[in-house]
Amino acid sequence: MVLFIICKWLSYGASALLHLYPFKSSAAVTSALKLDLIAVPLSVLGTPAPVMNPSSKEWIGWICGGIFLTTINAALVKWQFKGHVGLDTPKGRSDTPRSIIVFLFFIGACVQLARHYGVRDIWFLAVAFYLMAFACSIPVTQAHMREVGLFGVLPWHKRQIYGTHEDFHALLFLADFLSAVIGGRILLNPVIDRV
Repeated sequence: MVLFIICKWLSYGASALLHLYPFKSSAAVTSALKLDLIAVPLSVLGTPAPVMNPSSKEWIGWICGGIFLTTINAALVKWQFKGHVGLDTPKGRSDTPRSIIVFLFFIGACVQLARHYGVRDIWFLAVAFYLMAFACSIPVTQAHMREVGLFGVLPWHKRQIYGTHEDFHALLFLADFLSAVIGGRILLNPVIDRV
């Protein structure tokens, strides 16, 4: 559970820095964006950590694989924004390679949760919230961080206040909370809750 919390806070912290800190230059906000994108696989790495046995080969393999994929993701972020200042992806570059890697890693995290907890109740909810969060992130990414929302259609969307990007963060938080509940159930009652 400690690894779960550390990984989630690194990712949430990088995102909060990007979205809340009053940067004074475009170069600084670009660096914060890179940090935010680099931290995404760390969040995925921590997702199944509470349900895995830390003394097993499976755990060691998961950690080593996560570190490897986080390193690849960091290299892809560096390539994507090399020599560029701003929040949009430069022409001739794409976020697709790193998005594919992170999504495949996410599928691995869901499989790990399912192997140790089972494909049932909270697992379904957590995965559904993660998938809804990813669906919300697609139009935001495609719009290169511009404001995106269903203004006038969804009552909670307010221009310049709350849009699809905020939906993404809210859904992701709910999914992470449910993953923590799964971890807590396994840790508090390992025999009954494991499949």
